Amino acid sequence: MIYDNRGKRIINKVQQLLVEEFKIPVLFDRQYRPRNTSYFNIDYNDISDVSFLAGGMIRQYNLTIKYFLLLEGFQRHTHQNYLSNISERLLRLFKNNPAPKNTENTFNLATDRWALSNEYWNLITEYIYHSGQINSINYSTDRDESEDIFKNLHIVEYDFTCISSEVDYES
Repeated sequence: MIYDNRGKRIINKVQQLLVEEFKIPVLFDRQYRPRNTSYFNIDYNDISDVSFLAGGMIRQYNLTIKYFLLLEGFQRHTHQNYLSNISERLLRLFKNNPAPKNTENTFNLATDRWALSNEYWNLITEYIYHSGQINSINYSTDRDESEDIFKNLHIVEYDFTCISSEVDYES
């Protein structure tokens, strides 16, 4: 069976965009860990099939991106303005990159380039997703036990969605 791990490619591209724009770590933890004073955390929310097509399907991927800032107190000029600036930059980042191209090398021995047509190879290697956007921003997130321990932890939660057209590969 030949398949493309599209979820992994989507999450890798989102991570790459965040690291290149913000120059801070992007992690994949289920619970908060005090690793740095600020970082992003990405987690799958859900994946749903939007439409089945002859030769493929369209899926919607929903990710939760959290921004953690561990900083004493809360003031407008040191916290609120800073967090809102991060959010605006993140919104603009995905508005400017709704369908980024793949820059990873996906060449492997199982599906080598020589067995596929040029058009097919370009489709499966260059395209990742389209319509990537931040749907909502939550400055007052519900905290779990790992986050509630730190009273000076400020969390902003972003809901990211994108659509991916996925082809059925020949087996």
